[in-house]
Amino acid sequence: MTALTVAAETTTAVLTGLFFTFSAVVMPALAKRPPAEAADTMRQLNRTIVNPLFLLAFLGAPITAAAVAVVGEFAVLPTIAAVLVVGGMLAVTAIVNVPMNNALEASDPATAAGQELWSGYLRRWTAWNHLRTAACLGATVLYALA
Repeated sequence: MTALTVAAETTTAVLTGLFFTFSAVVMPALAKRPPAEAADTMRQLNRTIVNPLFLLAFLGAPITAAAVAVVGEFAVLPTIAAVLVVGGMLAVTAIVNVPMNNALEASDPATAAGQELWSGYLRRWTAWNHLRTAACLGATVLYALA
């Protein structure tokens, strides 16, 4: 159980740092660039992030979270952590962030419509990313307390 909890805490902590970096650094920097350039850069980031190291944390966090909750017979803190990871990170990513990324990928940043899409994307994507950051941070703290 201890190794499993450490794996859940570690993968979730990695995601906390990643999401925090996007919220605190990447998205504010993109907001200062011309819309077409910013949108094109975000498209490249979205293509680049899907790699084995990212997927290890991104898929490892919810898998280990669920395992810790089940193996720990649904003890309160690990179970709340699992809900935060699965609901606040995985579900938000799948339901909100990925569809937004797909729409951005399908757009042409050089057009007025593409730049309009970017304007709404930047604000909405960042707000939902703040939620993913908070969910992962909360889960990481709960694992530490457990």
